[in-house]
Amino acid sequence: MSGACKTLLDASQKKLDDAKSARACTPEFDKAQLQCHTASNGATWGLRVDDVVDLGAEPCKTGWLVRLVHLDVNGAETAVVPGVSANIRAHTYNVAIDMKVQDVLFFDWDGDGDDEVFTRGVRGTGDVPEEERSQVWSLQTGDAGTRLAPYAPAASFTLIGTQDVDADGRPDLIVSYWGTGLAAPPTSRRFAAHSLKDGTFSLKDAAAVTWAEKQCPSDPTLDLSSFDGAVADAMICSEIWGHDLSKSCAGKSCPPWAEKLVKTKPPVSLK
Repeated sequence: MSGACKTLLDASQKKLDDAKSARACTPEFDKAQLQCHTASNGATWGLRVDDVVDLGAEPCKTGWLVRLVHLDVNGAETAVVPGVSANIRAHTYNVAIDMKVQDVLFFDWDGDGDDEVFTRGVRGTGDVPEEERSQVWSLQTGDAGTRLAPYAPAASFTLIGTQDVDADGRPDLIVSYWGTGLAAPPTSRRFAAHSLKDGTFSLKDAAAVTWAEKQCPSDPTLDLSSFDGAVADAMICSEIWGHDLSKSCAGKSCPPWAEKLVKTKPPVSLK
């Protein structure tokens, strides 16, 4: 462990200890969430516990505020994402303390020597998270100074993970076209935004299309007499194969996720 990472971990431990000493009760915290990494340019990215906060009027309804931190080559703090927690909410930076940081990936997508950071926070303990929020962060310098902000080439995607789908050594973004959490279709199908060497991502290049073909290898036959995970998969693959499902719920009692699905045209097509 680098000295900078140890400094972040020690600061988190002190915050945890101080809060437990000062309060009658505090939630347990899994320190495995506090990942840290030193980039090739010597800068450090890490997650740090910054505070315990009240989530309601009840005395023990509290949560931990976890922030993403960037340290320069001398170990000095460069910037802290305002209000970012285990939620890591896209665009709003709102705090939802009761989410757990489920996935963290450090990678230099734009090739500037400093990493970008993918984070995914989830709420809920079931197979399908009640809510999940993912974001790619980068260090940005402009007229107003240096700050942590969403990485622009990934900011428009609804992210649910990372995976090197074409084994080229560059992590690709796994995306959803139909939302996340309990309101999303109960599908096992996952699509890719392929990482390009210029730091951007493609939903439609050969690698992304090949991945889509693996998710939907054949044009399915739809049976909308019931709605479950298998039907969600079939509806999604039917759209990927170029079928217009916009009227599929007309006169039917479709669940909300199906109503949303048939109104959404995916950007990749196998037709």
